[in-house]
Amino acid sequence: VFPKKKKVLYGCTNNKIFIFDYFSSKYYKTFLNHHKIKEKRKNCLVNTLSINKKGNFFVSGCLHGTLKLWKWKNLENPKKIKLKGKILKIRWTKECDFILAITSFHNVHVILPENFSIKKSLRGHSGQITEFKPFNNYRNIITTSLDNSIKIWNLVSGKIINSIFCKFPVVSFDMDKESKLLATAHSFTTNLGFWKILIYKEEKKEKNNCFKEENGTIIKIKTRKNGSKKKNLFQKKFNFKKEKKSGFFLKKSEDFEPFMPKKIEKLKKIIKNL
Repeated sequence: VFPKKKKVLYGCTNNKIFIFDYFSSKYYKTFLNHHKIKEKRKNCLVNTLSINKKGNFFVSGCLHGTLKLWKWKNLENPKKIKLKGKILKIRWTKECDFILAITSFHNVHVILPENFSIKKSLRGHSGQITEFKPFNNYRNIITTSLDNSIKIWNLVSGKIINSIFCKFPVVSFDMDKESKLLATAHSFTTNLGFWKILIYKEEKKEKNNCFKEENGTIIKIKTRKNGSKKKNLFQKKFNFKKEKKSGFFLKKSEDFEPFMPKKIEKLKKIIKNL
């Protein structure tokens, strides 16, 4: 949903994107997205979309691996990136302005909207990535996969900090607001996994006059020769040069184990009564 515009954006088959006005219950605009060739149009599915916080830009991805950056005021001549494999999911982070995209090649790509280029590619999963979420002021990211693993990454270096394997494939997860507890859902079982996210090493932030902190996010200040700040179309910039070396590891939470068998028994009784 576009902020303040009261319009819904969604992708469709046949290479189309629709903008729907839910107050008037009418289509606001319909336009072709990724391909001009008729053969590709028929088989193209725009399966994932994401809008930035201000609502003036959005990105779209299709099963052919084409990622496009669109401007709301002018829906012509979008910027384009070709990724290997199908684009499965896109997320435009709200607090720190960058784009995360996962593909069928089991990679997570970090994309900067300023020049619409790939800054980092996270490789390490051997199965399809099912979910991902940044945390720790967008310095780290957690990913889950059908290869039964949960991984914590450093976005600056692109390296794996910690990896843990489960008995069953992880299909979904969520974290609390403080990023201290992780809950996972799995295939082939009704049980949930609960994990504590622990920090074993931290380093203090280095002071630098070229950087400032706003709402817990470090951003770079760019100034013109006359001293006035340069206007940026995007909300915030993520600094990939300064690496904050902090380690995380996952530990299975034992607080929920007595609770889960009782909950499962109740669910089984409800299902039998149905």
